[in-house]
Amino acid sequence: MTEDTDYCEGLVRDADKDRFLATLFAPAAQRADMSTLYAFDLETAAVAHRVRDPVAGEIRLQWWHDMMSSHDGATGHPVVDAMADLLRRHDIDRTVALELIDARRRALYPDGGTSEAEFELSASESAGVVFRIAAQVLGGPPGEVTKLVAHHAGVVVAANLAAPDRIAFDLSAISERHRDAVRTMIPKLPDAVLPALLPLTLAVDGRGSLPQWRKQWILWRASKRLARWV
Repeated sequence: MTEDTDYCEGLVRDADKDRFLATLFAPAAQRADMSTLYAFDLETAAVAHRVRDPVAGEIRLQWWHDMMSSHDGATGHPVVDAMADLLRRHDIDRTVALELIDARRRALYPDGGTSEAEFELSASESAGVVFRIAAQVLGGPPGEVTKLVAHHAGVVVAANLAAPDRIAFDLSAISERHRDAVRTMIPKLPDAVLPALLPLTLAVDGRGSLPQWRKQWILWRASKRLARWV
């Protein structure tokens, strides 16, 4: 742990208790990196909620994009520095993180006319990327099955977070279809990457509103039999 990763852990613990609890079921050596990833996701996603004018959001996200694309030393921002270090140590192409920022940029301009295919692509490029990086932190360069699972998991999360009144298609059906895909592929995944999917178990079936003790119990059970709880 460093001061930067300590900061990231505190941010996740305070702002996203569910994913903080999920990190506790990852190997101790990777917990700081998982917190760093989730902190980066939180910070970039929060831009849309902190501004009323999309142009202001564009400026903030451009700052994140510039910092991540040209990072070659300490910037003084704990999340930027910790995330850049994570990418370097795990040999993750920084363009993956930049693509996530670009997805946040597009989210500043919600379009009620989004098609189902466009929704799935957007989800894959945002929440799906987080699952993919988490899997690589835990299990090394992802294979095709891991990438596919990350895509499907991202769509499930997005479908459960989206406001139904802004969507012209059946979010429940989309969620269930992609959950089925994740369940089918879990047995084909390396055991090392399974903790990356634990946050998914709290993003479905209204579990986000459960008491914290109940969530921790679900995570514990899911850590032993993941497919049962997705």
